[in-house]
Amino acid sequence: MQCDEIYHPGGRHSSGTYSITATYTYVINERRYIEHQITLWNPDLRGRTGDFAARHRVPSPVDVYYDPQNPANAVLIPGADEWGNRVSIIYGGVLFAFGLLAALLLPSKFAKYKALRHSGKHGAALVNRKS
Repeated sequence: MQCDEIYHPGGRHSSGTYSITATYTYVINERRYIEHQITLWNPDLRGRTGDFAARHRVPSPVDVYYDPQNPANAVLIPGADEWGNRVSIIYGGVLFAFGLLAALLLPSKFAKYKALRHSGKHGAALVNRKS
């Protein structure tokens, strides 16, 4: 396996990130495959490389997890991205809460505004001017 860590410089207001490029070979039923994907959800470990490159120096043996129906599809780290799933669930929950709050509060604010506008007690800021 060959493994390199690559630095991607950030922009003006962001810091840089690291990613991993990996090339590994494996043999299934006497057929040799070459693959580059590390995980299913984050193929190059962008932003979360950890010590992956240090643990996988050339030549290092690795366990390859492949699809028995299609052995050309393989990864080094199987399963779901638990950290990414947690972050997505938390952000989704926060957005849902804000949406629910807006759906509950905004109609009553618009109803009060509409009632004031039609009652004529809307103050100087909402006076209708006739030309």
